Amino acid sequence: MTKRGCSLQADIDPSPDAPDVFVASWLDYCTKYGMGFAMNDGTICVHFNDSSSLALAPGKQHFDYIHPSDDMLSGQRESHRMDAVPSELKNKVYLTQHFQSYILDRLTGNYEYLYNNVELRTGMVFISKYLRMKHVIVFRLSNDVIQVSRTSSHRTALADSSSTSMTTPSLSCRRKGWLSQ
Repeated sequence: MTKRGCSLQADIDPSPDAPDVFVASWLDYCTKYGMGFAMNDGTICVHFNDSSSLALAPGKQHFDYIHPSDDMLSGQRESHRMDAVPSELKNKVYLTQHFQSYILDRLTGNYEYLYNNVELRTGMVFISKYLRMKHVIVFRLSNDVIQVSRTSSHRTALADSSSTSMTTPSLSCRRKGWLSQ
């Protein structure tokens, strides 16, 4: 069956499961440093203006530094401990900790979709790309999830980029521009 040249598939799951990890809240500081994110698993991630990313594990003792790659969707990952930060990453770790403080103090709460995966030490999900528009922000996560969040109605849609299914979990917003609940 087609409608205006698009084929409709009858085997699409009408209510797919939400992905395990997605963006729970974000903080835009792109004019100076980059965009900060809190994932629902407790990971704090900053996508810096130089296209690198730093993902702080939920236990706050380990982090991954992701160098941008040619394809812009993946990256070269380095795993480190917080007690052995390489000198070239000290500023980015410092900034990530400030993003973490602000996000955790002001933008997240105690909601059923939030959890802390304290066993996680490496391989944290990070934002590989994002696009801000007037009323929508789109995230491309390293776990192949594409997240579309409307800032005006505070609704979110999540899709696995390898499938045709999409889900809209029950999330709402406490402050305009930030997704929390």
